[in-house]
Amino acid sequence: MARRGRGSRDRRERLDALDPETKRTLYKRAARMRKAAREELRGRPRRRDWAAELDDGSGEAHEGDQSGASRDDRKGVGLGPPVERMARRKRDTIGDWVDRLLDEDLPADRGSESAPEDASEATVVGVMQGRCAVEWHGQPAGRASCRLRPELAMWQRSELAVGDRVLVSKRDDGEFWVEQVLARTSVLSRPDPGPGEAVERVIAANVDLVVAIAAIQDPPLRLGLLDRTLIAAERGGAETLIVINKLDLVSPDLETTPSLELLAPYRALGVTVLAVSAECGWGVDALRSEIAAKTCVFVGKSGVGKSSLLNALDPTLGLAARDVGAAGKGRHTTTASALYQLENGARVIDTPGVREFGLWQVTADDVQAYFHEFDDFATSCRFADCSHLHEPDCEVRDAVSRGEIAEARYGSYERMLRTL
Repeated sequence: MARRGRGSRDRRERLDALDPETKRTLYKRAARMRKAAREELRGRPRRRDWAAELDDGSGEAHEGDQSGASRDDRKGVGLGPPVERMARRKRDTIGDWVDRLLDEDLPADRGSESAPEDASEATVVGVMQGRCAVEWHGQPAGRASCRLRPELAMWQRSELAVGDRVLVSKRDDGEFWVEQVLARTSVLSRPDPGPGEAVERVIAANVDLVVAIAAIQDPPLRLGLLDRTLIAAERGGAETLIVINKLDLVSPDLETTPSLELLAPYRALGVTVLAVSAECGWGVDALRSEIAAKTCVFVGKSGVGKSSLLNALDPTLGLAARDVGAAGKGRHTTTASALYQLENGARVIDTPGVREFGLWQVTADDVQAYFHEFDDFATSCRFADCSHLHEPDCEVRDAVSRGEIAEARYGSYERMLRTL
């Protein structure tokens, strides 16, 4: 008991030196690390056996045989001695985990312990609970399934995504481990739709281009989803390309399709808009040229044909594709993000379909700043802090009424502000 008392006093002294927000973050991380370690030791079933997938040398995604997972693997032997001992204790406290974080001086966000000198750089090509698949030098033959340290696994929705560059080492137990996540050049993220406190979910990292894919019909075009994707891409440091698929359902000509007139405001803003048909091959060469030698992420509603477009761009991929359901809602073909290398040098991250695309930590002022067509008019509003919603003498609203700003874009802006 005396030992516990001395530890508590030492902990209080060190915590007193931290600001309140850092302390709250520290205790949240400690609670989640404790829960994650205990759950891994209890042996949660593995949803996907990446080791089986990687061993066959095909490099293609398929469900592995989970029946061969060893008891040691299910029990999480790779947690590491200090964490495993703590997790096995019947009465380990949140304070014990706080002490560990304080002792190791782990940063509150993307930090990690120093990577071993023999660690090598790799790219994450697939992520699952507590593990990820990595690839060296862009070659499928150079793939491995890696474990994540518990403190990284706790925050993996925010701290690890397909496209991340990581340092990987092979430990004495023969397992590959992700030791460190390297700094990102760009990120595409949104709020995690799950219950609980707001958490950032990173969809893809280190991409040059966000390819926002939609359809005119089947499923119908939703400009609001496009607008949110454009904001998330620009905020994350990536360029955007809009691709309208299934053109064969309406017309083979971008200029003569009435519905595609709605996309004119995006072209006026300098965003490239391509109309294609994965089914007929229309526009596929133009899309292939736009993404050549770039790292891209395909984003869009379920059923718009992301996987079909990938197959059209590179038939050797052979990805599964499904039609839109009878209710007009897309059905998920891609259930987890994965990175594919195309023959033209493009690296494409295919993502599961989304019905909504929330904006992570975006304020009303941020939203206004991303509607660039407002800029020239906003300076003439009566009030410098005009929200362009209800104030008198708002030049932005007047420009909408004159047709100088697209009504659909303004409507999207208005809905975003009202949902913040």
